[in-house]
Amino acid sequence: VVSKMNRFLKLLSHDVFCAQEAHGSAADLTTLAAEGPSHVHWGSFQAKASTGGVTISIRNDFLVQFQSITEHVLSTGRCLALSLQGASSSLMVICLHLEPAASVAVKLTLMKTIADLSRGFPGRALFAGDFNFQNQADARHFIPTPLAPPQQTKHSQGDHQSLWTNLCNNLTEITQQAPAHFSPISDSLSRIDRIFTSLPSWSFTATTTTASTPLDPRLLHHAGVGDHAPVNVRISARTAMPRDNQPISPHIFRHPRFKQVHDAMCNYVNLDKLDTTTRLRTHKTIIRESAHKV
Repeated sequence: VVSKMNRFLKLLSHDVFCAQEAHGSAADLTTLAAEGPSHVHWGSFQAKASTGGVTISIRNDFLVQFQSITEHVLSTGRCLALSLQGASSSLMVICLHLEPAASVAVKLTLMKTIADLSRGFPGRALFAGDFNFQNQADARHFIPTPLAPPQQTKHSQGDHQSLWTNLCNNLTEITQQAPAHFSPISDSLSRIDRIFTSLPSWSFTATTTTASTPLDPRLLHHAGVGDHAPVNVRISARTAMPRDNQPISPHIFRHPRFKQVHDAMCNYVNLDKLDTTTRLRTHKTIIRESAHKV
């Protein structure tokens, strides 16, 4: 328990943190508030504390831009959504742990509810969770036979594909290729933990976006923490690179005037007679100044 709490607190370095299979009860939110005061915590839990449980934690500094927060329990202990609305920005955060034993009809109903809720929200949506099935394009990797072709499972075929199609109609996945789930039964790795956003795909050209799985799910399992690894996503506005830091286009170097200006500057400063450090620094300056004069 202590190990899990320590790892939970480390993950609070993010503005928004969604956890699935949290177990416990609503009383544990008081513990989270005491142990992680940098964030506000919400949760939905099942009657049996040893199963299910989802939580959403949002940094206090991030929350100040919103004046209204509405909680939506879409499936008790399995799916929780928060509507954050402010004067200049609005965000919906959805945390899902899809019940693998539920019927396809129940899953379809829940996924439609999620899609309708995010579609009708007057702002952007962030949707993260454990989907407990593979996309048709993904496969399971078996550790004992690493060179064998990856295999698909029944969870990536048939009716589950309609869940995927329904979800992707108005959401964009921020994908990372590393497996985030380890199955001790089959000693295999797969990618069933995913993060989506309602940001249109074209908007990513104006952002710096990264996605990763920083920990090995197999090692986490053997350490008794769990069989899922966290999936991290960072999105920030892309800032213009200063002109002096931008790479020089190759065609500039091929221009005959570049060589003329470059050689003249090198001769003027007696580049070959400078010490190594000064020569390197001076030569970089000469290259950039020569490019500006082409």
